[in-house]
Amino acid sequence: MLSEELNIMKVEGIEVCSFKRIEKIDFVTPRLTVLIGGNNSGKSSLLQGIHFAITVLQSARLSSDGGKSMTTLGFDQFIYKPTGDLVQLNFNAAITSKVGPEFKFTYKDAASDELRTFKLQLRRGKNANIAILFDAKSTFFTRAANRTEPLSVFVPGLAGVPLREELRTASVVANGIAQGDSNVYLRNILYHILQNSAKLTKFHEMIASVFPGLRISTTFNPEMHLYIDISVETDARTSALEMVGTGCLQAIQLVAYVTAYDPDLLLLDEPDAHLHPSNQRLLASTLQRITELGRTKVILATHSRHMFDALARDDEVQVIWLKDGQRQPEGDKRNLSVLLDLGALDSFELFHAGQQRLVVLTEDTKLSKLQVLLQANGLKLSEYLVQPLNGVSNLPAAVPVADFFVSQADNTFVVIHRDGDCMTDEEKTWWIEKESKMLPPRTRIFVTQLTDIEHSFCKPAHLAAVYSMTLDFAENLVEDAIVANASQFTIEFANKRAQLKQTTLRLMKDVPSAVDLMGKRIKFDQVKGKSLLPKILDSLKLAGENPMRLIETGSDALKAAALTQVVIDINHVPVPPSPDAISSAMEFPAK
Repeated sequence: MLSEELNIMKVEGIEVCSFKRIEKIDFVTPRLTVLIGGNNSGKSSLLQGIHFAITVLQSARLSSDGGKSMTTLGFDQFIYKPTGDLVQLNFNAAITSKVGPEFKFTYKDAASDELRTFKLQLRRGKNANIAILFDAKSTFFTRAANRTEPLSVFVPGLAGVPLREELRTASVVANGIAQGDSNVYLRNILYHILQNSAKLTKFHEMIASVFPGLRISTTFNPEMHLYIDISVETDARTSALEMVGTGCLQAIQLVAYVTAYDPDLLLLDEPDAHLHPSNQRLLASTLQRITELGRTKVILATHSRHMFDALARDDEVQVIWLKDGQRQPEGDKRNLSVLLDLGALDSFELFHAGQQRLVVLTEDTKLSKLQVLLQANGLKLSEYLVQPLNGVSNLPAAVPVADFFVSQADNTFVVIHRDGDCMTDEEKTWWIEKESKMLPPRTRIFVTQLTDIEHSFCKPAHLAAVYSMTLDFAENLVEDAIVANASQFTIEFANKRAQLKQTTLRLMKDVPSAVDLMGKRIKFDQVKGKSLLPKILDSLKLAGENPMRLIETGSDALKAAALTQVVIDINHVPVPPSPDAISSAMEFPAK
């Protein structure tokens, strides 16, 4: 066991250099730190780097020369391996005898306010081994090298637990914790907590704030039973561990790790993945309770707006925004919250990297046809950014995101796309006029001329242009497809019109019914493009044509007045002389 003095040593700051995607990141460690960023931004690399550095010291202690300040370890001697080839852990190059990952921890020993530093360096050793340089006499090494009371617990995503678990020795469980396999040994951890009355009391007290009255128990007897059983009592109901709800199970896991090991650092990589928002909020509450009741500091990476909102409202919570392995300037938490929603943070980073002046918010998730349409209307791929956004037809969902993007620069434009959805021209005009009142400056609504984006590619004029066929032939091809599938198209149109009257057109007077509009039979402009287009593509294939050309080629038939007007507007607004100002504009515009 560690002495009490070493056990309450506090990590105050961390620096990770030249590790995986990270060139250099340093930060202080308050009680809770939230890492955000787009895909491949370095969030996981940072968490792995911290845990790797600590477990390297554990590995050094286990080696025969672990008391020396320079130790050489073979691949199999590393407890935790973030990759199958440790030589490739260095930033942008392999580890050599002169360059490699470096780590620095700033810490305080017990009963002292003096800040101390501990440095760890990795270099290439002989025979493909890794040389480790550090101060073996440091109290940090003594604390971090202890496996039974680990300095860090790394959880690469919270998940379910195995259905069966045999009793393992403390060293096997500790080794699994160090390797990031915490879930595999959860029953073992809970069983050992149950054997220690002080830890069991702490466990129940800590989890009670999130799940009042929750109790764990076991009937496991190592002399009689092969597998560990853990029962969970909550809401006057007792269930097996694997049968409790996801939110409850994840709270049990986190509180168990902290209770059993009391680590300085709890490192969590997207613990909210695939969780319902209500369970994400429970998870956030659990983490806050952990940091309030003990000395454990939490560092977690997330993509979730719900987790971010639940944690970042606390002024003491640190938010670190990463991009390309580098820390970004601190931004307004309200804006970061908006961008996290629906993956818009990734788009914002791309927006800044390319300095595009137009952002297109769309309800479509497959963007290739929309991009062809934009190109046909005079927009180059390098000039705009497309951001899928659910709920665009309910315009208030898109306004905060549009508001953010136009606030980045005086020459930025936003187009909000929604499908025509079987509305008449009069209905589209009414809806645009009504909804445009809430839009921020330089924001336009683009409603497709026909029912949807796909419908534009079904125009006979577009077919004629792409395949050099006569307009009469193209019209007959389209008409044949409509006649052959008239029943399906009629039902779809009727259902959509009924839906429109209850939603988008609910406040409009005298909305005609599907029967009033169709007359004797359904017309081209009333057909759902997503249904018609596959029929036309099949007909083109039967005619010996390459059907993909239809949706990959632009033509004048795809031009839309609303889009061409945006191009005109953009070209009339000059580019400001200082584009660097964009990256610092992280506040909502004044209203």
